[in-house]
Amino acid sequence: MKQVLSVVLFIVFISSCKDSSKKEADQGIITYAITYPKEIMGQGFSAFLPGEMTTTFKDENFKILIKGEFNIYNLEYISRSSGDTCFTLLKILDKRLFYPQKDTEDLILFENSKKAKITLVKDSTKIIAGYNCFMGTASFYDKNIPDMVFYYTKEINFTSPNANTPFEDVPGPMLEFRVNLQGMDLAFEAKNVKLKNIKDDEFIIPKNYRETDPDEIKEIVSSLMQL
Repeated sequence: MKQVLSVVLFIVFISSCKDSSKKEADQGIITYAITYPKEIMGQGFSAFLPGEMTTTFKDENFKILIKGEFNIYNLEYISRSSGDTCFTLLKILDKRLFYPQKDTEDLILFENSKKAKITLVKDSTKIIAGYNCFMGTASFYDKNIPDMVFYYTKEINFTSPNANTPFEDVPGPMLEFRVNLQGMDLAFEAKNVKLKNIKDDEFIIPKNYRETDPDEIKEIVSSLMQL
């Protein structure tokens, strides 16, 4: 009887620790799988398209990283202090560029979407990467962009996870969503959330990057998507 009681208490202890860690998750890395339309995957350049995206977060800071296959290029977005200071970074071969974004500008990944009307559906839930998520819908003011269903979680805590995107009104990081980039409909779904201590230098621009304007970065990104 004592052995059974000990096992039960151990399970309760482990479960309570797991739940507590989720509620206090304020540092870590979210890894997303990227899915492309079938017609895109049939093209020759699809081998160079990135297969995943990562979001590194700590307190009020986060960094989005999209790394091209064969390490040809890295596209990064850094947001510091609740979105007050934002940068787009691009590394391709030996070229390293960064652009300090203005308050009114969206991340390149989301700029085609512009502003969206967000509706939260709290009675519809889904488990993604082990986290309980609520459903929401986004209706875009650009009628050429179809409405989107997304899922977000409140179990990962970091300030302004959707700053400088059309989804600023979503009260938590999105673990499943879609965007339109360079005419392609891309789907993102979190496949792993790793809670760990993040160093502050993750959100610092390396010294070997030179400042540029957004047009140069957009032109390179556009050419990469059409390889």
